[in-house]
Amino acid sequence: MNNLKLIPKEEKKDEFIRINRTKKKINGFVECLNYRDKDTRQIIIYLPSFQLTGYGETKEKAFEMLKFSLDDYFSYLIDLPTKKLEAELVNLGWIHNLNKNKEYSKVFVDVKGELKNYNAVGDAVEVEILAV
Repeated sequence: MNNLKLIPKEEKKDEFIRINRTKKKINGFVECLNYRDKDTRQIIIYLPSFQLTGYGETKEKAFEMLKFSLDDYFSYLIDLPTKKLEAELVNLGWIHNLNKNKEYSKVFVDVKGELKNYNAVGDAVEVEILAV
């Protein structure tokens, strides 16, 4: 459904998605976190904005799993009636911007701007942007 691409966070700062129900497409930019899990030693790629995760022995395998999950979730979203689609996105923290026809998500950090509660090796979590 989508050509997903990881880009460095510095290249794009705002998270948003555009939903074109006519063309059945969702595109935009969302923040993703990747790290190595302390217990399983698997690479984890997590999208807080959609609460979706991919994991694998390598970043490539984790990304492939994430792509599958995201495509499946986007297909589900596109087929929802408008009111249910909006309710689903609001439940995830997205806010509809009627002026720009974009949705924006909440940031999942603590008050000091630090990521919390990840079982990352050495507490190292890399933040990137996923172009969807």
